[in-house]
Amino acid sequence: MNEEYRLIAFFALGCLVQAVLLVRNHWSWGRFLVCFMVCPFALWQESESGRDYNLPVRLFVSLCLFTGVFAAAFRDALFPRVNEKVLLAYTLTFWYAFFSFVFSPTPLWYCVMSAMALPTLGILFLAVSDRKPSFAFKLFFYIWYLLMVVFMGLLQFSYSYMLSFFTGAAARGETPASAALAGMAFCYIAIHFTYLIGILPINGGRGNDDPFMGRDWHERVNRMTGRFNDNSQLSVLQTFSLVLVFGGFLAGNYFYKFISAATAVNLGILLPLLLMPDAEREEHPAVVAAGKVL
Repeated sequence: MNEEYRLIAFFALGCLVQAVLLVRNHWSWGRFLVCFMVCPFALWQESESGRDYNLPVRLFVSLCLFTGVFAAAFRDALFPRVNEKVLLAYTLTFWYAFFSFVFSPTPLWYCVMSAMALPTLGILFLAVSDRKPSFAFKLFFYIWYLLMVVFMGLLQFSYSYMLSFFTGAAARGETPASAALAGMAFCYIAIHFTYLIGILPINGGRGNDDPFMGRDWHERVNRMTGRFNDNSQLSVLQTFSLVLVFGGFLAGNYFYKFISAATAVNLGILLPLLLMPDAEREEHPAVVAAGKVL
């Protein structure tokens, strides 16, 4: 097999494996087959000569279609629940990605850092405090969580990067393992991007159904805050342990390059899933109220 297509196959395999892992407790063959059946739509059109010179790009578009439909089909199982551990771990990964990929010592980036420091300090305060966040802070931290995931995805999986992966991955030194890991992270990030778009109040009036969140923007907000688990608070010792161990690993990799920055960010995206509560529906009043309209 051509090395380029072998790496694409591992990327797609990683994407599919991550999708299965995310819904392993809510499996439905029917919905999964529907998601899988949308993939060929991006492969039908051929060039005038009968040969498709953009097949790798079309394969990438197929994966995008798959993750979008997958996010809608399994929305009850996938819509993420977060807690303080996940917020803190993702914040550490977010700052590592920021310094690894985009930061430069200019006044503009220092201003950006100052703005991003506010939610970071809020998460640190939340982690060391016994106080439970209010509705407004739950909403703020949940949106910040979605933004962090999408931001890290845009840094790694920009359009130019993905095209280079699907047209020249072998030349860039990618391995099957890194391709599979990238595919897993891509699936997770693409699903979160879908939900971030879903919370925007762009669907008009109450009569419009949103396949991801509900009919009304207020119902979407209630659904998000209902997914914030404030019953699993960190102790001060757990907070400092997480910062020292996980933050120390990221800091060490930043200076000594044990693994590539992209691989470190992918691990930082996927490993905190072990700290995330099961995404199954709880009897939270806001979740129940939002679920009745779906």
